[in-house]
Amino acid sequence: MPKGWFEVWEDRKHGTHRFKMTADTTVASLRPYINREVHYWPLLQSDQHRADVFIREYQEFSRRDTIPDLMILSLPCDHSEGVDPKYPTPRAMMADNDLALGRVVEAVTASPQWKETCIFVIEDDAQSGPDHVDGHRTAFMVISPYNKRKYVDSTFYAQPSMIRSIEVILGLDPMNRFDALADPITTCFTDTLDPTPYRAVPSNIPLDERNPAGTAMNRDDRFWLEKTRELDWSHIDAPDPYWLNRIIWYSIHKGASPYPGRASNPARPWILIEAFRIPGRHERRGRRRDHGFQ
Repeated sequence: MPKGWFEVWEDRKHGTHRFKMTADTTVASLRPYINREVHYWPLLQSDQHRADVFIREYQEFSRRDTIPDLMILSLPCDHSEGVDPKYPTPRAMMADNDLALGRVVEAVTASPQWKETCIFVIEDDAQSGPDHVDGHRTAFMVISPYNKRKYVDSTFYAQPSMIRSIEVILGLDPMNRFDALADPITTCFTDTLDPTPYRAVPSNIPLDERNPAGTAMNRDDRFWLEKTRELDWSHIDAPDPYWLNRIIWYSIHKGASPYPGRASNPARPWILIEAFRIPGRHERRGRRRDHGFQ
């Protein structure tokens, strides 16, 4: 068992293969379809490692022209582990997440199958980080050779819209009333094919940037480390978001900027505005592949 994230990171970086991640699922019918090399939780495996596995398998599928109709990949490192010294800083883990996604998109868009592919990217939830509009909003990207490039779509869509869009593309019936009633995503597409591939942007933050430890810590560092250790890290989304958001804010700003409070609109006092926002974070009846999906 590795001592922490950094030991697994060094193992990947140097190709020593001391550690092997083996995932499983409690859903028996999914076992033939999951890639067991993608480990989900705890976050000992970097998102670069998950991207490595996905890209290697995708390129083999592409070479044989047997790419599954639906592939699911989870990149969970943007959840961070607070300021635990056994893990990188929250901003490094978010950068790890961003770069991994960029690498995956680059690999897919460089393949011959790109012209028939659509990639949907969404966070698992808004993670208790309301912005100036609503606490339920979250980042959502649609990446396709039929996209309107460099386009921000302000159409209101809910999470079931993504599910419904996948169902429409792959000719699947709705699973329940929620996706049946959801509007499929249409407004970001054109009829003109643009197969120009995407290129991943290198990270400008070291992905192994360490949280402070030992004598490098000041009084505030120790306070927020204690708060980190008080949280429940037994499974994803278990840490109390009230404290996790504040821990991440401190990690990024180091006391130079106070954590924003809530302000009510005097004209509409029932509306709460939260200034704080943490920066980031197909099945036809046939082939399928899941990565990090349990």
